[in-house]
Amino acid sequence: MDVLWLGVLALLLIGYFALEGFDIGLGMLLPVLGRTQRDRDTIVSAMAPFVLANEVWLVAVAGVLFGAFPEVEGRVLYGLYPLVVTLLISWILRDAGLWFRRRLDGAGWRAAWDWAVCAGSYGLALSWGMILASIAQGLPESPSPLAGIACVAVVAGAFAFHGWTFVSWAVPGR
Repeated sequence: MDVLWLGVLALLLIGYFALEGFDIGLGMLLPVLGRTQRDRDTIVSAMAPFVLANEVWLVAVAGVLFGAFPEVEGRVLYGLYPLVVTLLISWILRDAGLWFRRRLDGAGWRAAWDWAVCAGSYGLALSWGMILASIAQGLPESPSPLAGIACVAVVAGAFAFHGWTFVSWAVPGR
C-alpha cells in the first residue's frame, strides 16, 4: 500500500511542477517578456486562468502527505519550517499580485503588483530549489550551500524555461 501512495504522491508532484511551473516561470520573466504594460497584461491574462487550478495539485500533495505519510509530513514541515514559510509567503504575494493588479487603474498600482508577481515567483522558485536540495540531502540540519545553490539555479532555470515555452505557445508573436 505504501508503494501505491508513493506513486500517487509522485504523480501529484509531477503534475504540480509540470503545470504550476509555467506560472512561476512567467512571473519570473514578467519584467523581461513584458516590456510594456500591454505586454504584461497579455502575459498575466494568459497565465491567470490556470493559477488556481494548478495550485490544487499542491493541496492534494499536502493531503496525501498528511494522510498516507504523517511521519514524513511532520519531519518535512518541522525540518524545513523556514523554507515552507518562505514558500507560503511567496505564494500569497504572487497570487495577491495576480488578483489585485487589475482592481484599479493606474501605472503605479499595476507596477507595484507586477513587482509582487515577479518577487513572489522568484521566492517560489528559490524556496522550491532549497526544499528539493534539502530533501535530496536527507533533511540535514544545515544543508550543503553548494548543493543548495546548484539546485536553486537548476529549479529557477527550469521554471523560467517552462514559462518562456508556455508564453511562446500561448501568446503568438512572443
